[in-house]
Amino acid sequence: HPHIYLVQAMLAVLSEQYQSISRPSNSGILDDPTAESLLSFQYLSGLPMTGKLDKHTWKHLALQYPLAANLLTAGL
Repeated sequence: HPHIYLVQAMLAVLSEQYQSISRPSNSGILDDPTAESLLSFQYLSGLPMTGKLDKHTWKHLALQYPLAANLLTAGL
């Protein structure tokens, strides 16, 4: 699933900004480390904590990622 690589990359950037999000693996599969990252992200976003990539989680990732990436590149 190519989109899992993308989600893992997005979560890795978010984990740099939010200490409570653990860094996912870069496996391309929805493994335990990736599910743990998703759970933490869902908790922070006020979403149901499923550890799965549903449409609401994807929407929130798409909204949060650009902000975190901008902060990371700005060195904040």
